[in-house]
Amino acid sequence: MQYSPQQVVQLIRAVPWKPNSCIRMFWVRHAEGSRNDMAQQLWTWIDKEAVVPMVLRTASFKDANAVLADAMELFEANRVRIEPLAANSPLRITFLILSKDDFRLVNASSPIELPDWFPVQPASTTFFSVDDLGQAAEVKPLNFPEARMDHVAEMLFELESALCHKLTEIYASDTRRVALCVDALQPSGPKCVDAQDTLRLFSEHLSGAEADPRAYRPNAADKSKFLAARILKLVLGHPPKQLAIAAEELSRNLHGSGSIVLKPTFFAVMWRPANKMSVDATNWHAILVAFFQAYQLMNANAHAGEFPAYAVTLQYANSLNLRQFLRDAKDFVESLQ
Repeated sequence: MQYSPQQVVQLIRAVPWKPNSCIRMFWVRHAEGSRNDMAQQLWTWIDKEAVVPMVLRTASFKDANAVLADAMELFEANRVRIEPLAANSPLRITFLILSKDDFRLVNASSPIELPDWFPVQPASTTFFSVDDLGQAAEVKPLNFPEARMDHVAEMLFELESALCHKLTEIYASDTRRVALCVDALQPSGPKCVDAQDTLRLFSEHLSGAEADPRAYRPNAADKSKFLAARILKLVLGHPPKQLAIAAEELSRNLHGSGSIVLKPTFFAVMWRPANKMSVDATNWHAILVAFFQAYQLMNANAHAGEFPAYAVTLQYANSLNLRQFLRDAKDFVESLQ
């Protein structure tokens, strides 16, 4: 994840200071563009807290036992810019380590004896830690642009459209298979004899969202009968074993379901049923769960105040993983017969 200078400052503000701390270090991966330019833009003050960016040019911070020595090396390398800060009497200093690589240490913390020239508490011992900024900074669910919830909505809309078009295409030559697919999505409902009206309903719903697919947001209301709503109610209202049965039924009636192996989202790993499934059914199980995952993330984004804050990198990775799957699932559906 690439941060802008403004985002870095926002994330710094989101991380509370630890009691009795006067210095802290955050790792900021900046793999694209000039780190020198980024550093120039990041020099700032937050009240009486100085924000000091430092470009990492050595193979440091690889060993938790050497964190203290690595930090002192960085301080000395940047002394000409750090020492003059004393004139403004900072109470605390946040150091930013700008690196091209990801942060690899799990726990990088240690007491440190500050140099006698240091702007805060010189020649004293204090505790400090080095943390990945994206892991340390927490925000309400998906409440930042890089979560790309508009992209999630658009890709879910495109997947639903692809599935609807595929069912309509198959209906032209084999109405029975489509009826069985409809039945699989509503195992407790009346049996589908002819899916023509159902397919028309699916299509009309999607037509209403075509003008702005990035604002698409499906629901699972009782009266909703469109394709995504049926999938959501299937996942919400049935145990994992029943979901696996529905996935098996879809795979039997949508030919070619096993020709590609979809990689389920990481979220879907937690939803894996106990009963073993074929590759064909596993693909459909992953698609059903992805609909549910996107729906839940949209709800969390719309009602962020009801949820705790989570690490920015965790949320970004989750969104990226889901979007990659939705893209692959659309290609998969379009390949079916």
